[in-house]
Amino acid sequence: MYYDSHLTDQPNCHQTQPNSSKKQFHPIMSKPKVYVVGVGMTPFTKPGSTGKDYPELVKDAVTEAVNDAGLQYKDVQQAFVGYLFGGTCCGQRALYEIGFTGIPIYNVNNACCSGSTGIYLAKQAIESGNSDVCLAVGFEKMATGSLDKMGSNPDGRAQSNDFHIKVAQNAYGVSNSPVNCQLFGSAAMEHMEKYGTKREHFAKIGWKNHLHSVNNPKSQFTKMYTFDEVLKARKIHGPLGLLECSPTSDGAAAVILVSEKWLNQNPHLRTQAVEIAGMELATDMPGAFEKSCIDMVGFKMCQTAAKRLFQKSGYTPNDVQAIELHDCFAPNELITYEGLGLCPVGKAGELVDRGDNTYGGKWVINPSGGLISKGHPIGATGVAQCVELSNQLRGRCGKRQVPNMKLGLQHNLGIGGAVVLALYRRADGGFTMSKPKVYVIGVGMTPFTKPGSTGQDYPEMVKDAVTEALNDAGLQYKDVQQATVGYLYGGTCCGQRALYEIGFTGIPIYNVNNACASGSSGVFLCKQIIEGGNADVCLAVGFEKMAAGSLEQMQPLLEDRTFSQEKHIQVMNDTYGIGPTPIMCQMFGHAGKEHMEKYGTKREHFAKIGWKNHLHSVNNPKSQFQKYYSLEQVLKARSMHECLGLLECSPTSDGAAAIVVVSERFLAKNPHLREQAVEIVGMELATDEPSVFAENSNLKMVGFDMVKKASDRLYKNTGKCPNDVQVIELHDCFASNELITYEAIGLCPIGKAGEIVDRGDNTYGGKWVINPSGGLISKGHPIGATGVAQIVELSNQLRGRCGKRQVPKVKLAMQHNIGIGGAVVVGLYQRADGGVSPGQGITSLSALGVDGVGGGAGGNGGSGSEFKSDVIFEEIKSRAGEEPDLAKQVKGCFRFTITADSGKKKSWTVDMKKATPYIGTESDAKPDVEILIKDGDFITISQGKLKPDQAFMQGKMKIKGNIMMAMKLKTILDPSKLKAKL
Repeated sequence: MYYDSHLTDQPNCHQTQPNSSKKQFHPIMSKPKVYVVGVGMTPFTKPGSTGKDYPELVKDAVTEAVNDAGLQYKDVQQAFVGYLFGGTCCGQRALYEIGFTGIPIYNVNNACCSGSTGIYLAKQAIESGNSDVCLAVGFEKMATGSLDKMGSNPDGRAQSNDFHIKVAQNAYGVSNSPVNCQLFGSAAMEHMEKYGTKREHFAKIGWKNHLHSVNNPKSQFTKMYTFDEVLKARKIHGPLGLLECSPTSDGAAAVILVSEKWLNQNPHLRTQAVEIAGMELATDMPGAFEKSCIDMVGFKMCQTAAKRLFQKSGYTPNDVQAIELHDCFAPNELITYEGLGLCPVGKAGELVDRGDNTYGGKWVINPSGGLISKGHPIGATGVAQCVELSNQLRGRCGKRQVPNMKLGLQHNLGIGGAVVLALYRRADGGFTMSKPKVYVIGVGMTPFTKPGSTGQDYPEMVKDAVTEALNDAGLQYKDVQQATVGYLYGGTCCGQRALYEIGFTGIPIYNVNNACASGSSGVFLCKQIIEGGNADVCLAVGFEKMAAGSLEQMQPLLEDRTFSQEKHIQVMNDTYGIGPTPIMCQMFGHAGKEHMEKYGTKREHFAKIGWKNHLHSVNNPKSQFQKYYSLEQVLKARSMHECLGLLECSPTSDGAAAIVVVSERFLAKNPHLREQAVEIVGMELATDEPSVFAENSNLKMVGFDMVKKASDRLYKNTGKCPNDVQVIELHDCFASNELITYEAIGLCPIGKAGEIVDRGDNTYGGKWVINPSGGLISKGHPIGATGVAQIVELSNQLRGRCGKRQVPKVKLAMQHNIGIGGAVVVGLYQRADGGVSPGQGITSLSALGVDGVGGGAGGNGGSGSEFKSDVIFEEIKSRAGEEPDLAKQVKGCFRFTITADSGKKKSWTVDMKKATPYIGTESDAKPDVEILIKDGDFITISQGKLKPDQAFMQGKMKIKGNIMMAMKLKTILDPSKLKAKL
């Protein structure tokens, strides 16, 4: 605590009455409790942008609040309306239109805290016993320069803030900037001179609030600015930049307050009710009119109200999790940190530097975006703060939800002046259980290789992967606070042996063994460590140094004890029996065979998956295999067991992978990393269900039910679904497991996975790109490293770093990593900035650049694949990048509808109107010309064997739209410039 304990003396409730022979005791009158049960607000917008007048704004906010509480208008007994710009009785004008007539309505004008003053009066009306249900609403319909009009003085009467203006003028003179900018700019200059506060501290607050606002759909501004943009924005007054000032805004907000008696009569609302645990209103102290600009902007009255609030409520600032604070200007937010007692006077800059004002820090201040970014429709501001804190306590704030909310603090200031402070807590005494966010900021991995081929031992492999991950994050070894190490083959403490050699000594290191899910289990532990607040920076690493037949050695190495997978093997034996092939091949071969018998899946479906993954792997320089195999080669490869061939099985491999995971607090302190940071949106770990051993099913034995359970939980807890995902790294230890998992993670109904394969919805140009890395089948499977390597791939896909295998427009990525014995880890990942991966990415199989591969959906790897034209469009894309003049020559947008021999149609857009031309299949741009043509005819034109005008005259090409623009086809399809091999 940083505030004084001394307060104005309070009357003693236990004094003896004069002239009395007996001691008379007066009971302590504890105040009745008051609750917020309904909240509502409009979006805050640029003045005049919606065309709505204030009665409409008020109606929208009040209706939302009344509906939230499940009330009717007739239930409200009194109303308090805060506004600044408007004539008398605007409250009545707005509320009459909704249906509030006859009840007491009070219009409240108290500068920028008019709205919260209305809440304060409504609370007192309920405490007095005169009402059980009150409405507090605030609104403003503003205009450009509204705040300047406050200072205009046409008839010479005294201004409410003329004493305040005089203090600022005496200290730093007068400028042409708006009066309020001068007041708070002067306070900022004083704070800098007295305490060494830097210009950057104010800019950091502006940057933070704009960042918070990105996830608030009701904010006036939802654009994310860089710190540099905030720092270099146009100067307004003194150190104040434009992006550190609140805007003028239109908007309204409303809350419904009720008594304890009323809430007891409506117990169904208790779980959403928010108790006002304390509320104080203060006005200027004498020091406001002396020499200090800091006191002039309300520091002393804030300090006084805070002392009273915390002493009466029994709370301290350390009990608070989130604060909605009156950041009309960034300096006022900083100064108020000290006024509220969050830090000693003069130390607010240090609080900013520590990141203790944002997610991951000690408090989250202005999660809504505050006045600076959410907007500042003056009368609505204080009520909107109450709306935000109520929704935070209810856990309704989505991506901006503050974790573990138990107590919220409001600060609403008005120059002239008044300040309102309030504490809010859940009526049930509980707290929201939102988890803190965790991010991947650095990734690294070695090439996966044939065992023994590099001559490296595991400490060297771990060093290479970890060094790459740390360099990617820009960290040093000493920054890591805890580490997990996943591996299968090795004695105890191999993690320490590898990490000691790099320099990781003294920190907690956990060795994780969870079969093939060892690496991702380590990541799961790191995430929990950070969520628990026990570390801000963790390292998760996985490695394996294997040998030929490693998987078969798992059993005989420990012949004197029970084998962990003996019950799984029993299921195999009871169904199809056990043969001489490797146990793992038999497990997944049996599961594939059962799927074929139950659902009609074909041998070719598994082969197509093996073919696909080897094809994807061609463009992954860290894959164990980078050779292209045709579908026929995959089908005819040596049989391993039942439906599985050699090229549909993952190999034994050497390799290591590492990621650096950090807390929200760490990321807030290192904002330069946000662009490359990847948020772990959700992660679930599950183990075998009873069905594994009870149902005598090989599909269940290889983990179908635990995968389904983990996936269902993941979708439920994150609010996502498979249709939100673009790319998946899936545990394809065997092709049959990949196919089975399509159903377990909900990509299709049970029994329909073969249809996904046939449609090509598992590769480039389809619904999902599954295993763009090549998966375990082709990238390799060094067991402990596998799960971590999946996250490396997905992180790089989200960052747009995957080159020739880059999936286009990745926004959400999914991981699936399973270990028989067993465990499964599933996770969802997205960019920290909520955006999509940069660049266009690969939109079809033909664009992978592998000879003999066309763009057919469900491709078969042969020259007869559908849409041979895909390769031409990829060449056009390359030309557009290499020849800047091409777009200038064309200056038009073409939509091509190509018809394959099968009758299937595909559309490509070639948009040369933009500075950066777009060539792809997912554009909504309106075309100047539409071209309808058969795939074969299009190829003939691109080869120069047929001219575009000839094709048109012969009826082989139909043209809609601008015929003159269509003449530029010969420029786009210049055979001398197209290098594609057809």
